[in-house]
Amino acid sequence: MIYLIDDSMIRTIKPQLSINIDVAKKVNPAIRDAQEFDLRPFLGDELYQDLQNNSGDYDSLMIETEYTHGGRTYVSPGIIATLSLFAYARIKSDANEHDTAFGTVNKLNPYSTGVSEATISRQVREIREQANIYLERVQAYLDRNENLFPLWKKSPCRKPKKTAYKIRSTR
Repeated sequence: MIYLIDDSMIRTIKPQLSINIDVAKKVNPAIRDAQEFDLRPFLGDELYQDLQNNSGDYDSLMIETEYTHGGRTYVSPGIIATLSLFAYARIKSDANEHDTAFGTVNKLNPYSTGVSEATISRQVREIREQANIYLERVQAYLDRNENLFPLWKKSPCRKPKKTAYKIRSTR
């Protein structure tokens, strides 16, 4: 799988992402899941695969793009910003969890206090709502410019998912 974003792109959208986070263990799996479970179902397999193989052909879809439709100017946030939000929500939802030989644990130290489960759930929900708003704007861009994206298939049932994560424990 080709990653469409990396941790530096997520930090551009959400600068609070720690620079000390383990990219291989926390960030890359979140990016992979965001691509597979948030972006791929939205774009459809054909467009997703072509985007993976020919990302240079999709610059206007990947980055923030200002465009005109029906005499009005609109802005699409792009796939990079949208995917960054989806990945950050996934990172945030399990940031305190660490899998060990003895099960999943929360790491704490004497210089920190844990954040409540409700607070983390609220933050993740807000980030996913932002990502879904971006996704709706990307969809509008694709719908209004379908001649540029022949693999995009307009569908009335293609809607951004409004799902939430359940945080089981923060202690």
